[in-house]
Amino acid sequence: MNMQNSQNNDRLGYLTVTEINSKSREMLEDVWSDVPICGEISNLKKYSSGHWYFSIRDENAQISAVMFKFQNYKVNFNPQQGDKILARGKITLYEANGNYQIVLHSMLKDDGVGKLKLEYENFKKELQDLGILTRKRKPLPEVVKTVGIVTSSNGAALYDILRVLKRRDPFINVIIYPASVQGERAEAEISNMIKIANSRAECDVLIVGRGGGSFEDLYAFSKREVIRAIFASKIPVISAVGHEVDESISDLVADFKAATPTAAAEMISRDKSYLIKDLTRNKERIYQAIDHTFNQKKLQFNYLKDSIKYNNINSLKQSFSQLANRCNFAFKQQINAKNNELSHIIRHFNLLNPKIVISNKQQYFNKELQRLQTLFNYNIQKHQSTFEQNKRLLLAVNLQKQIKNKEIHLQNISYQIVQMNKRQLEKSQHQFALTLQKIEQLSPLGVLSRGYSVTKKNGKVIKKADELQVGDEISTTLKNSQILSKIINII
Repeated sequence: MNMQNSQNNDRLGYLTVTEINSKSREMLEDVWSDVPICGEISNLKKYSSGHWYFSIRDENAQISAVMFKFQNYKVNFNPQQGDKILARGKITLYEANGNYQIVLHSMLKDDGVGKLKLEYENFKKELQDLGILTRKRKPLPEVVKTVGIVTSSNGAALYDILRVLKRRDPFINVIIYPASVQGERAEAEISNMIKIANSRAECDVLIVGRGGGSFEDLYAFSKREVIRAIFASKIPVISAVGHEVDESISDLVADFKAATPTAAAEMISRDKSYLIKDLTRNKERIYQAIDHTFNQKKLQFNYLKDSIKYNNINSLKQSFSQLANRCNFAFKQQINAKNNELSHIIRHFNLLNPKIVISNKQQYFNKELQRLQTLFNYNIQKHQSTFEQNKRLLLAVNLQKQIKNKEIHLQNISYQIVQMNKRQLEKSQHQFALTLQKIEQLSPLGVLSRGYSVTKKNGKVIKKADELQVGDEISTTLKNSQILSKIINII
């Protein structure tokens, strides 16, 4: 008996194996209750009970793993020996044999995309539950004067958009908000540029997008900060990400989805041919109005001519001649002023080497001005000839009182003719000014005034970065100045 008590006393302070394993399990489950783990499946066994037992290993070590039936039914692929996985579970210890293992509650196949797709679908469902995907969208303006583009400054998407806008509607102003479209900085830069565009409020619509790529390449346009910025934008947003088969969450949240960046540009631009047709129709209506008014005044003048049968034609002719001279002088002044203005513009364009369209417009306006001058001179000569005939008719008659009455009536008619010519001149002047404005927008100076620049080396325009070398001296032409630079680095 004393011997047994002695043995018991000797064991005081010692833990049994069961106690150690139990406490170890508790500690492990406390600290490692939800652990993410990645690795390769090894020694996979699927039992009839539905439970899976296997090892997860990497190059240097392995750990036992189990996934019970009530958890593994949610796995969306059939795991095989050698599969790389992304999983989560708790670390525990099997007390009976002292082996520790991980008990998994979720598992994905690690193909590089699975994790992103899971995040994508979860975020999409979250937005759907909040009603963001079914909200009322902002409409596009009927006429887009200025468009903002949030994309890479050296990407193909930007080139495609600018090419379509130049071809279809070159009068649209373009503001580029450069941002990375993939990589770690893309989410912050894209969302920041959308916020800047809204704070400046300088464009009518925003195109946010990039060219095609893999799911991972396009994933920046499904990130939370980008989606928040698009949702909060007061400016209508067109999402133009990738190709028609690609999808990003920005397509679902933006006000409009374009299949490609090119399609987005076509969506906001008007075809230049329709604008030209409108201008042609307006010109024809103006000419018809001028001809109609002139014919009416011609009838009134002929009526007055037939009713004059008295002498004192010299005084009447003198009054009309003075009136005609005043009209002719005023009209010539307007024509000379416009000729001077047009000459100045032509010299200005010649200095900037304008496109052939400028020369065509110049010839067109010269012909129109010459036609108006010829028409006016023809009418003056015709009326003077008519008065000469009336003079010979009226020399035989001496009714002074009625002549004075007719003279007053003629002065009224002449005043109406002057007013008519003045109104027609103002209309022509307004039309001329509108056309000049369009010409200036087509000119290189107009392009420079919208923020573009031209860079040259030894007088030759630089189109690509590989035309330059470190140490080269270049000149950059802005709207009102020129900058001389030296290349110190090419990125």
